[in-house]
Amino acid sequence: DDGVNYANHNSAADCATCGAGRYSGEAAAACVTCEAGKYSTDTSSSCTDCPQGRYSGVGRANSCAVCRYGKKRIRADTQTESLACTVCESGKYSIAYVDACTDCPGGKYITDNGVNYL
Repeated sequence: DDGVNYANHNSAADCATCGAGRYSGEAAAACVTCEAGKYSTDTSSSCTDCPQGRYSGVGRANSCAVCRYGKKRIRADTQTESLACTVCESGKYSIAYVDACTDCPGGKYITDNGVNYL
């Protein structure tokens, strides 16, 4: 006996889960944290870009936050809505989850920035 304790890793059940906001590729010895603007769920092999209208500025994100109604996303890689989202310009509106605001149709208008068109 050489005095060293050897682990007998003989099944996939011996492999640890990285957890949300982290990922690993095949045959990895460690997990990698997702960068800002991306997220992952448990057992991911990669991070996913935040979808349109969403943002994430923290490592280990398991989801992305949403730009609210009347706003559009301008950055995906920041922690706060005030940096990630901006209000729509006058004459435009938005629903949640968008990267661009929509023009009011002919015969209608919005004078205030960030107001929802209903």
